Order: sequence, then C-alpha cells, then structure tokens
Amino acid sequence: MSAPGGGGGAPAAAAAPAAKRQRTMPLAGICLFVPVKALPGGSAVFAAWKRSLPGLGASLTQDGGAAGITHAVVPQAPNGTANWGCLPPALAPPGPSGLLFVTQHWVADSIRRQQRQDEGAYRPAAARAAAPPPKPAARAAPSRAGSMRKGEDGEALPAVEAIKAWLGPLWRPECAEMDLAELALQGDYDEERCRRIGNEHVVEALRELRKFEEVVEALRELRKFEEALNGQWLKNPQGKAVSNHKSLAYMHAASAVRTCAYKLAPPVRPEQLPLVGDFTAGIITEILETGSCAQLEQFRRDEPVRDSRGGVRADSAGAATRRAFTKLPGVGAKVAQQWWDRGLRTYEDVIEAAASRGLGAAGSKPLVLNATQRFALEHRADLLEGTAESDLEEMRAAIAASLISLTGARGWHIEIVGGSRRQQRPAADASGSGGGSSSRVPPKQHHDADFMVTHHSYTWGEDLIGSLRDELIARRRILPPDTGAMCMLQQNRAADIEAKLMDDLTGASGELRSNVASDRLDHIFATFRTAAGRLRRMDVILVTPDQLPYALIGWIGSTMFNRFLRRHMNHGLWRIKGGRIVRVPDQAPPINRRGQGPGAK
Repeated sequence: MSAPGGGGGAPAAAAAPAAKRQRTMPLAGICLFVPVKALPGGSAVFAAWKRSLPGLGASLTQDGGAAGITHAVVPQAPNGTANWGCLPPALAPPGPSGLLFVTQHWVADSIRRQQRQDEGAYRPAAARAAAPPPKPAARAAPSRAGSMRKGEDGEALPAVEAIKAWLGPLWRPECAEMDLAELALQGDYDEERCRRIGNEHVVEALRELRKFEEVVEALRELRKFEEALNGQWLKNPQGKAVSNHKSLAYMHAASAVRTCAYKLAPPVRPEQLPLVGDFTAGIITEILETGSCAQLEQFRRDEPVRDSRGGVRADSAGAATRRAFTKLPGVGAKVAQQWWDRGLRTYEDVIEAAASRGLGAAGSKPLVLNATQRFALEHRADLLEGTAESDLEEMRAAIAASLISLTGARGWHIEIVGGSRRQQRPAADASGSGGGSSSRVPPKQHHDADFMVTHHSYTWGEDLIGSLRDELIARRRILPPDTGAMCMLQQNRAADIEAKLMDDLTGASGELRSNVASDRLDHIFATFRTAAGRLRRMDVILVTPDQLPYALIGWIGSTMFNRFLRRHMNHGLWRIKGGRIVRVPDQAPPINRRGQGPGAK
C-alpha cells in the first residue's frame, strides 16, 4: 500500500521536468517561413537562425507551401519599408487563417532574449500589407543602377556605368579594370566641391555617426580585449589588428558620397555607389529624405541605438556625452564611460564631483582626476576652441626661431600636416612653392595643429627633438609637464625608418596601425601658449629629407586615403628592395604616368 498522498507524488514529479522543458522551449509549435534571398544578411543570417531556433522549439522553412506555417518573416529595411513582395502567393496578405506576419527583428530579439516576443510590436508596416510597394520610378538624376559585379579579390563592385557616373569627369577607361582599393583612390574628396554638388550634408551626418561609433567601439574592444588602438583599428585576442566594422561602414559611405559627381536623390541603392551596402544605403536615403536618421538622432540624445537587425545596443547609451568627454586631453573611452556611469553629463558635473570628494552614484568611490585631466578641464575653453590661421603661423614662427637658435642653421622646412592641412584649398594664384600654407587659402579651424619639420642640408643629432622641446619651454611657448599640460616626447625610434614606414604603408607586416602609434618619428606632443595667452594643442614631428615623402603621405592623407593606399600597394604592385621602392614583377624603379623612369622631365 502506498503512503498517504503518495498516489499524487509521481505525476507531480513528472510535471516538473515538463514545466522546465516548457520554459526552455519558448517558441514551441512555431513554424517560420523565411524568404532568405530578401532577408538582410541572407543565407548567413538564415544559417544562424537555423542553429538557434530549434533549441527554442521553433522550425524554419523556405517553402511557402509547407504545412503548418505559423509565422512569415517580412523583411524590413532600415527606413521602415516592408518587403511584402518577397512572399509567395500562398502567404500573401491576408494569408491563411492564423498566420502572423513579423519582421526579422522579432526573430533576432526572440533568440537574443531567449523568450517569445510580442508579435504585435514587430508587425511590418500595415499600410503596405494590402499591396506590395511599387518599385521606385526612374529619376532624372543618374542613379546608374545595375547589377553588381565581382572584383579581382571577390569584392562587390557596382556596374561600370554606375562607376562612370560616380567619378564623373575623373572617369577614364582603365577605371573599369580597377579593384575597389585602386578605384577609391581615383575620387575627388574635396569638401567644397561636394557642397556645391549638394551632397555634403549627407557626408557630415555620416561622419558624425562614425565619430559616435568610434567612442562606443573603442570602449567595447577595451573591455573585451583590454586594448584599443583607435576608432578604426582594434586588436583581437590574438593581438592582430581588426576592423571596427560599424565605424568603417560609415567612413566608407561618407567617402563614396563625398566623391560622387552628381547630386544624390532618394532612394539610394547599394549598386549605385561603391563602398556602400544595404544598411548604409538605407541610412543615406533616410538622411536625404529627412535631413537626419533615427540612429543619429538617438546618438545625439544619448539614447541607445538599434543595430541593423533591430536589437537594442545597450552599450551605445550616452555616446554623445562620452564623445564630448574624450575630446579632452587625458580622457579616453574608459574614463568617459566611468564618468557617464557616475551620472556625470557635463564638464561642470565632473569638476563638481571631483571637488566634492564625496561618494558618487550607488556609493561609488570619490572621483579622482589626474593632473592632465584637471588641467584639461580648467582650460577646456581654449583647448576645445580650435586652432585659427593666426595660431598656426605663430606656432610655425616659434618652431623656426627655436630651431635656428639651437642649430644656427636657417632654411628649416616646416609643413602643416594633419587635419588642418587636409582642409586647405589651393589658392587661385598658387605658385606651387613648398613651405606649408604660404600659397594656400587659410584653413578652417581644427582642434590641434601638426607640424612636420626637416632640413635639406643640415644634419642633426639624436637629441635635437628633446632640445627643441626644452627650447620651446624656455621661450615660454609650450607649457612644461609639471603644469599638468600635455608635454610628451617620442624619441630615438627611427632606426631603419624608411623600411619601417613603407612596411606600415603597405601593411606588409600584417598589422595595421594608426599614424601616431606607428610613425616611429621623433615627436613632441605639447600645449602651445599664444602671444594672447590662449592655449592650443600642438604636435611637432621631426623627419629627415629621405623620410619626408613617406611621412607626408601618412600625415596629410586622410584615414580612408591611407587605408586604401595600403590595400592597393599590398596587392603586389610595390615592394622595397635594396632600400628603394620597386615595381613587381619586373623589379624596375617606379615610373610616372607617362611610363617614364627616374630622371624623366
């Protein structure tokens, strides 16, 4: 005889595992139709779903006539457009009784949260359900859309007619045979030209998105791998540099729009421009239609943004404030995130929190600033104001006077490089002479100033860079390190510099670096004091005449220019042999555009 109450014990025990199984199979009974070809990410996304969904109890099919389909995915573009036209006739609206229409974001979020999401929150655009949206009518503006083609490296390239329209007057027949890297080097990335065409507002929005992404990605990689090189290149666990794909996607798109020879009009398609994919084409379209886009507005409001699959990116919250913090010397992505997590939203909040010495949010430790951060906050108005033309000329004169005093040699060649130089435009009466900006239109203000210094006949010793810093301090033109101002020295890293610079340029070592991290040039990082008492960030880079051509490429060329130049040279066109740059495979010296060798006039 069983014990009292024992008759109910076995069923109750059996029910517990069943309940557990039910909790771990939140999508039990769901059969999902997926139009793979129309799905953003295509077969790669479908394969990921195929691995994940069975564990949640769901099944997938690509057969629109299969029995038991409960849900149909209607792919949604970044601008909210639902692609109803991809559904087979058997599933076309209103569809069989009980069929639920959802976007791909419902699937992604159900997998991510391991829980069935409310289908009503992921319903495709209802207004489009009655009839699939018509295809866009042809426009007068040259979309030049056509089928994508494959480059030599397997990369997707627009059709030749689209490239021809994109380059406009820069097009020449040989462009049709170029790979993506070489093709990108043919563009005209002049800002004023782009503004005249009418596309610069798109570039500005894309570049702002890129800056926000750099802040978010730098912190993510810092947390994950404990080291971040910069916004573009990050290190994986094996120590190899990898791409920050979100930042690069916006950088690519901005470059494509900047060089486009005609005014863009919505909708923009991926096959219309090189370097632009489905997601960024949707972003560009939204910017053209509204002047902004959802991701950019969320970034600006410090709200978390959604990824291309609709998932919330929690680590993107506060990107605008964190970006503002990182503009200060001595404040990186990690510190900016710590300040944000403490509830600090302005520079004044940081100063007040540091002064109070009290506990922060949730009982966190008192906020302690280092000397560089305290100095940067105190002088933020000057350091964030930007460097004017008069500041640049005053800096140049101070560097020249210090060098003459130290060496007794005149004729120092002092070039403005970096962002200030890229923003200069040749004057109509430019004489073509060297020496920086003397023959150029005044540059716009930039956050700092970079100068490259050389002398074509004077030979200096290894200690010149340190002596130059000391002379500038003695003349009260830069602030000494004991003030808390940035005043650092990079010295004696120039052994075999030509080979190393070309190795960086071609990426032959397999490691991709930023110019600052890898230049190996003697370098002063300083805070300059103007005659009016204003403080400005200034860098001075010392190079030999032999180093100058390579260094100018790295320091004047934009991030995208150097990236594509590195890729292009690494395709086997150029190598170093016997201390000179040679062409492969014939190992001959470089030739000019007319096919002439060295010494040609």
